[in-house]
Amino acid sequence: MKVSLLRVMILLAAAPLVPPSAHARMAYVDAKGTVVVQDDSGKLLPQASDLSDPAISPDGKFLAATANVGDKREVRVLEIDTGNSVTLPIESEQVFGPLWSPDGKWIALNVFSGSNWDAALIRPDGTEFRKLIPAHPQDQGAYVAGWNVTTGEPLVQNLDLLWQAHIDGTPASESSVEGLLGSPCISSASRLWIRGRTLYVNRMVDDDEIPGLDGPSDYIVAVDLDNPGVRRITPVGMNASEPFLTAKGDTILFSGFQKADVKPGPDDAVDLTFHVMSLDLKTGEVKTVVPGGRMPSISD
Repeated sequence: MKVSLLRVMILLAAAPLVPPSAHARMAYVDAKGTVVVQDDSGKLLPQASDLSDPAISPDGKFLAATANVGDKREVRVLEIDTGNSVTLPIESEQVFGPLWSPDGKWIALNVFSGSNWDAALIRPDGTEFRKLIPAHPQDQGAYVAGWNVTTGEPLVQNLDLLWQAHIDGTPASESSVEGLLGSPCISSASRLWIRGRTLYVNRMVDDDEIPGLDGPSDYIVAVDLDNPGVRRITPVGMNASEPFLTAKGDTILFSGFQKADVKPGPDDAVDLTFHVMSLDLKTGEVKTVVPGGRMPSISD
């Protein structure tokens, strides 16, 4: 069957599951498209229904998320226990995709600057806004990719190049994406994380390896930056996207689905059931953490 439209569905978990580390809070998007924060007892704390791209702060006290306001997008920071929120004061009608720094002092996000996309940093209180890699090629956008959790520096990519940036926005290093991962391999939504000298990223599958899905899926790879070579770390036949490296660096949470989660939908569409899944980087074991969830992040 040729798929002319991809329609995403996520099913609500039958019961809340405890996040993979004690005393942690996890944020994700549930079956109704609502951002939910779940504490270590399994209690669910639903947030506003107009939010997406949830990112929980390392201390578990705050949530940064994209808010859809008509045709505009903005990023809000919410205090989870009180519900108080602020909108980050950025002069753009399109701001999305927040990611907290490992120390919780910065938020990286994507900003449309009138002609193209820029990656940027801002404090959670809305101060000290600056663009990352401001000298990137202007014929291509630059997107927030993730963080080096060892150095605390943000990662930026434009599909061709990967930069590690200093906090002041200037480049600390520059690498060829094709040289690291092969080509074609990533999208503007790919997430990249570095711990020590290992890079983790969701890379596109070159072949259609999930029956019923017409088009590429993703898998997660590890790359030794001292001896580059791509090593697949999620199973064949499993889509693995939106990865989040935990603070301890021993687990990756991701949005996953397999063959059984791909169903024919109306009008030649495909219905996908995503799940929040975890990958143990020591053993390679993959588990379902939240059936029917996606876009996970977790506090320390």
